[in-house]
Amino acid sequence: MLTLRGRFLTQQVGGQSHTDLTARFQSERTVAASPWCLCEAMRILEGAGLEVVAGQEAFPETAFYDIGAVAYYLRAIPWQVPDFRVEKYTRTLRALHCQIKQEGQWVVRGHRFYLEAWRR
Repeated sequence: MLTLRGRFLTQQVGGQSHTDLTARFQSERTVAASPWCLCEAMRILEGAGLEVVAGQEAFPETAFYDIGAVAYYLRAIPWQVPDFRVEKYTRTLRALHCQIKQEGQWVVRGHRFYLEAWRR
């Protein structure tokens, strides 16, 4: 009988990552958070016969101090707002620029988790 052993280690972006950022630029449609989270990943791995030995979930914040940084960020991660173009979102960018100038920053919340599992 062949017994496969191994260790699985992963870091994931959770389904609630930057939903506030997406919502700001996609207000014409509902932005629903994905159910992808540490508990769901653990359930899947345990269902596949692995034993989860470690895991942690975090919601780190990203602060933007100027509108150029927001535009650059959205260009660098096209999956967050797939149709992002400065020309298309000029009104939203201007309103957010005023908010950042007034409040000093704009903070969005990420969602990350890691887990380690193994098969004995």
